[in-house]
Amino acid sequence: MIKKLLPRCNGKSTFLQHIFKAIRPAVAFFLLLFISTFTFAQGGGGGNCDNIQPFCAGDESLIFANCNDQDPSCDALAEPGPDYGCLYQPRYPAWFYLQIDEPGRVNFELVQNTSFDANGNPNGVELDVDFIAWGPFTIDDDLCDYTLLQSDKQIACSYSAQAVENFSILDAQAGEIYVLVITNYARSPGFIKLGQTGGDGSTNCDIVYECSVEIDQDDKFLCDTAEFQLTTTVRGPVENYEWFKDGVLIADENSANLMVNETGTYKVVVEGEVCLDPRSSEVTVTFLTGEDCFVDPECAATFFEENFGAGTERVETPYTTYTFNGTTQIDDGQYAIVNTSAGLNTGWFSNMQDHTGDENGRMLFVNASFAPDEFYRRTITLNPNIEYTFNAWISTVYDTNSEICNNNGIPANVIFRIEDPAGNLIQETTTGDIPNGSAPNWQEYAIVFNSGENTDIQLVLINNAPGGCGNDLVIDDITLSIENSMPQISTPDNMQKCDENATGQMVFNLEDQIAIILNGQDPSLFNLTFHNSLFDAQANNDAITNPGDYTNSVTPETIYVRVEKSDEASCFSTVFFDLIVAEKIDITTDLPTQVELCVDDYFPNLDATPTNQNIDLSLVTYEWRDTLGEIVSTEGSYTPTSAGIYNVTITYAPCSEATFSIEIIVNDPPALYLGDDETLCDGATFEIVPNITGATGQINYLWSTGETTPTITVAESGTYSLEIISGACVVSDSIEIVIFDSDYLAISLGEDFKICAKETYILEALTQAEGVTYQWYLDNNLLAGETNSSIEIIFQDRQIGSSTFTVTISKEGCSESASVDVSTYDIGNCVISQGISPGTDGFNDSLDLTFLHERTGINKLQIFNRLGKMVFDQNNYINQWKGQTKDGKDLPTGTYYYVIDMAGEDSVYGSQATGWIYLNQEAN
Repeated sequence: MIKKLLPRCNGKSTFLQHIFKAIRPAVAFFLLLFISTFTFAQGGGGGNCDNIQPFCAGDESLIFANCNDQDPSCDALAEPGPDYGCLYQPRYPAWFYLQIDEPGRVNFELVQNTSFDANGNPNGVELDVDFIAWGPFTIDDDLCDYTLLQSDKQIACSYSAQAVENFSILDAQAGEIYVLVITNYARSPGFIKLGQTGGDGSTNCDIVYECSVEIDQDDKFLCDTAEFQLTTTVRGPVENYEWFKDGVLIADENSANLMVNETGTYKVVVEGEVCLDPRSSEVTVTFLTGEDCFVDPECAATFFEENFGAGTERVETPYTTYTFNGTTQIDDGQYAIVNTSAGLNTGWFSNMQDHTGDENGRMLFVNASFAPDEFYRRTITLNPNIEYTFNAWISTVYDTNSEICNNNGIPANVIFRIEDPAGNLIQETTTGDIPNGSAPNWQEYAIVFNSGENTDIQLVLINNAPGGCGNDLVIDDITLSIENSMPQISTPDNMQKCDENATGQMVFNLEDQIAIILNGQDPSLFNLTFHNSLFDAQANNDAITNPGDYTNSVTPETIYVRVEKSDEASCFSTVFFDLIVAEKIDITTDLPTQVELCVDDYFPNLDATPTNQNIDLSLVTYEWRDTLGEIVSTEGSYTPTSAGIYNVTITYAPCSEATFSIEIIVNDPPALYLGDDETLCDGATFEIVPNITGATGQINYLWSTGETTPTITVAESGTYSLEIISGACVVSDSIEIVIFDSDYLAISLGEDFKICAKETYILEALTQAEGVTYQWYLDNNLLAGETNSSIEIIFQDRQIGSSTFTVTISKEGCSESASVDVSTYDIGNCVISQGISPGTDGFNDSLDLTFLHERTGINKLQIFNRLGKMVFDQNNYINQWKGQTKDGKDLPTGTYYYVIDMAGEDSVYGSQATGWIYLNQEAN
């Protein structure tokens, strides 16, 4: 039986396999007879899934050395993650995969023995062999994705104690892939034979001869580094290597590794005599120095780009109404797309290149029409409700040194427009005048717009200057981009551990920080890598390969995290945190060991904050316990509620801890009483004598007056307090002393006044004294029951003359009095008269409204005759009308009418009184 060779074997050993896969079934049997005496030594499957090996069968079998407990390079147990089904403990695994070629049933046999003869027959001691197989999978599946290697994909499994196992794929389809793990439960050294024993299906041997190469390093940014070595990993019968830099073959470099010292894109191409095809891999290495050792994120995703391609011949575009000129000078209203200005118009810059300096990069040269007009329009499909940035590079092309145009020629001026599909304006901007010069002056112009509900927009460029000499321009690299923000991430706390081994090194799981850094965001949207320097994080160099099991090298050690968007690797943010392996410290505080209080004192706030220098207080935790041992607080400070011994345990993560005890003692205070408040009259003095009982040991006195004597004598009103100090207790009391004088007890009833008969009046006592009693008198006679601060008085009809009202206020034996005389108006003079008779008898000579003047006030009096003519008026009227006109002449006897405008709202007449009055003149 032929022993199939796997990848990593040399090309000569696999030559027969290459021949076999190419022959037709008709001659296959002859070839098997021809080579049946050959035995091929080769390796087995991968020890883990990452090193899984391809396998193909047919009428051939593979014999390979097993893994066992005497080979230190072997994996004793299969990696965790897959569902191994019936295998209790998958020991010493060999991983294979195969692909179906011809569909149908495929039968396989596994044999494990200590040895096999030249014909592939076991001739030693049988060894227990076990296996599990999963499938089917597709060519695009990750065969080491453990979520795929589960029970739903299991097609066969055996854990029997047999040296020979068989399994079948019953209905295999072309292209399907299956994974097989073979284990050596016996653990002993030996060989395993794997082969197809029948069925109408077959396996694909192309995968055995598939060569591949991977450069081991990713794209690399290097800072202040002279050289860097690229290494490769190959699969299959690779024999030859070729290295290229920026597409150019590097002479005499034909090994698996390459030392590089210049910025460039390096590619390796491998092939072999029996490799199916050459394979290649490439990587970009960038050398930076000094201040350039900083890599900025690039978060603008280009959505559309028009760079007009590359080449040396003129080409045209369908996105303009200008005329393409492919051979001669470009006239007004014409254009050409070409890589250089050489051979174009006289007076233009000679041999002008695009703004990037690419000698083959084409540009759009435009000779503007005489009238401003549109010269470029293109419809672009995009996404709705997104903010986009449109950019374009523009330069004038007229060389002012040629002096062909007067006054340096007409400057260029371009309008940028974004329109919807119907031609409606979305956004617009203009370059303004772009002056001509003696050298190309590429400038970038931009416009930002929101696509709104549109899925298509029109990009329009308009010549905004008149044609003629000088208004000629060139445009390159028109782009439409989406401005993406950098990943928004949170800064995690430092990771700390105690130096348990006194080495300064501990193992950390850096991946524990991922959830904190992403702060609730979907991890599938980002790629996170951990690095040992900021530059490596920015450049995505040398990511830490074992972030879940990382040992720090120094303490503190700063770890830098690169968080890049999954769909835009150049758009990233960085954050860092420290790994700290802490030594145990002796925690110190300002806590007292004992606090002595008085029973009425507030309990103090006990602050346990450590006073040690250079510690992170955010990592300190506290646990307070009372006398009973109950936890009462986990804050940095605590206020006790009763006497006793309190303990606080202070922990400084990860390894420092200390417990402190504080005894709270509460003493009983003495009792202090200064007596009842006192009220004195007429400048008396008072001695305040304190009454002290209870704990009356050594007592110190402090009065509010500043005196320190046991008693004080006071001669002024006020509140006096005393503070006595007895040990830890401080007790205070106060007393109010009121010493009245005549000014303090002053009272007033106001000026003497008149009232009308039957008119009610409230007489109010006015005083600033508080807490006084009142007593009223009429003509020195006690008015029983009148003890309020006011009294209601009324004079009966026809009661004339004057009465004296008196009020006396009293407080604490001190009193003061005040009086007022109250008289009535003349009888009948509290109403508006209906007639007057001016004469010499002195009675009823005028319209006397004195009572209204004094009670309410009169703004104006007006007198009208019976015809409605005003004959008299007077402002601020009292009693001036005696039957005369405005100019002083006597009016005839008769009835007249009056209108009286009050100064306020009168209680009887309101704001205005009207009526008639009869005038009886003596002469009449």
